[in-house]
Amino acid sequence: MIKLKQFNYIIRGFEFYGLCEIQSIETLPLIVNCADLYLEGYKDDNPPDIKGMVDYQIILDIEDMVRLEHENA
Repeated sequence: MIKLKQFNYIIRGFEFYGLCEIQSIETLPLIVNCADLYLEGYKDDNPPDIKGMVDYQIILDIEDMVRLEHENA
């Protein structure tokens, strides 16, 4: 089953928001994929998805935080 989760985190002084897909399979740990990633305060009405522009560690950190929030809910 796949669920969608919106997030909003401050990492390294920047506020990121977006959407993650959470996939749960009975015998496996949760699989989290950051589908959309945006930077808060971007000076445009239609901000670009910055997933391909940021350090990959930020994406991994966000996926870990979403996973922990989902497991602890």
